[in-house]
Amino acid sequence: RDRAASNHPIIGIAAIGSSIVQIKQRDKWIGWQSSELLAELDKNPSLRMARWVVQRLDNAISEIYVDDLVRDGFYWPSLLKVPTAEAILSLRREAKLSRRNHHRYIRRSELQKSIPVNDPDVWRVRAESDLFRSKRCLALASLLESRMAVRRFLYPSASRAGLKRALGDSEGRKAIADVIRRAKSEAVGTEIGDLTVCGAIAPYNSLLGGKLVSMLAVSPWVVKTYRERYVDYSSIIASSVAGRPIRRRTNLVFIGTTPLCGSGSSQYNRVKIPCHVLNGRQPIEYRNLGKSLSYGTSQFSERTVSALVYLSEQSRAGVRVNSIFGEGVNPKLRKVRDGIDLLGWPAESLMRHGRQRIVYGVNLVTNLLPYLLGSDSEPEYVFRRNISDDIPRIAEWWIERWLIPRSKSEEVLADVAIN
Repeated sequence: RDRAASNHPIIGIAAIGSSIVQIKQRDKWIGWQSSELLAELDKNPSLRMARWVVQRLDNAISEIYVDDLVRDGFYWPSLLKVPTAEAILSLRREAKLSRRNHHRYIRRSELQKSIPVNDPDVWRVRAESDLFRSKRCLALASLLESRMAVRRFLYPSASRAGLKRALGDSEGRKAIADVIRRAKSEAVGTEIGDLTVCGAIAPYNSLLGGKLVSMLAVSPWVVKTYRERYVDYSSIIASSVAGRPIRRRTNLVFIGTTPLCGSGSSQYNRVKIPCHVLNGRQPIEYRNLGKSLSYGTSQFSERTVSALVYLSEQSRAGVRVNSIFGEGVNPKLRKVRDGIDLLGWPAESLMRHGRQRIVYGVNLVTNLLPYLLGSDSEPEYVFRRNISDDIPRIAEWWIERWLIPRSKSEEVLADVAIN
């Protein structure tokens, strides 16, 4: 808001939401694509990363509720030490059956997104639902398969030489790639955010108020507020799989965004908070990471989308996408893709609308990749975390860098006067 004007009018608005899991340009810049990270491990295998693989596998298995699976004979404790192909196949079959039962007998009220977290039995009940039983069986089968692949290399004691041998084995390499993907999926949901709304309201757009909003959206205050808001928050999906509250790390370390226009963005161009503004170690800046691959449904008419969704829902396979939290991301997009697949058309080609957008990223730490993967336990922010006057400092910098030069233009002042 503009404190200097009557009634403190709004300068601009912003919102940070959950990040998209797969963004090729962002992932390549971070360096955590499986192929790139495996190539780096080939060059520099280390004891630290060998232990990391083992720890990630063991922790992931420990976060799966298995009481009902033990009772029904699909899992037993000795499988953890000596996984078998037969048990893994049995878990996959049960996952498929439970998924089919979910689509056949689903009751939306049982999987509501609003969770009474104070109820000690709520997570166990959700875990035993068909949807999450399917998820648990599939995850457990995959993790046991990965553990079986690296067992002779990294168990009972992880080592640099063992990691090197595992990377040289096709099954071992595949298992390590899966560990990397799981680590990425976990971090994307909690420690990376997308700037989904960001802009100035007239007449402040003419005064480059959007650049002020852009800088405030990646300020230490936002990082602090994000952590305070979610530090005691139980992850719905992870808790429903574990049958108990699971709390993830809530340190916001990277924020991405894409502008409305495709070819460029005057709002994010050259937006930077220099070191001296916040007495930090590195500047905070919006980096151009490349252009998106442009998938979506905006190229189809509303009538076409409705017809494809209807076709997906009326197929003989049943309603594979129920728009229920926990089934997967973007239900509408998946329904449209299913409809195209049922027609026998090339969904991969038709889902690309061709309107590429620039992908911007803001890195807030100096140890981004090690922290996101979990090999570093704490983020090393580029600013002081205990800074208390970051908002006025950023505002003063915006006034000096953008507002004063902009306000010298007669054309801009005339535009402001009109609005």
